[in-house]
Amino acid sequence: MTQANLRDYRLGWVGTGRMGYAMASRLLQNGCDVAVYNRTRAKAEPLTESGAVIVESPAALADRDIVFTMVSGPDDLIEVVAGSKGVLKHYSIRRKVILALLLRLARACADFRGAVP
Repeated sequence: MTQANLRDYRLGWVGTGRMGYAMASRLLQNGCDVAVYNRTRAKAEPLTESGAVIVESPAALADRDIVFTMVSGPDDLIEVVAGSKGVLKHYSIRRKVILALLLRLARACADFRGAVP
């Protein structure tokens, strides 16, 4: 298996909280093409100094080769991926398959959170 170079891809990033901001920043510092969405735009804007492009909704990241999400919980994940302005807004068949998988993942995450003291 060959190792992929992320600089060869157009990346999308959703969520620039404490962890997401640091990770997106690292990608930018290493020369990656990154477009970013965050609910609170002001939290993402400093990334433009490193070359990020800020977009208005996750749907605007649909043309990206890879989209990373770093959001706080399963409901947020479902919204940014499959919601009315989600990354998969324009993909009907693929959206259904991914949505089914996403719902299973969200339930598993919620179950895991409930099991952790």
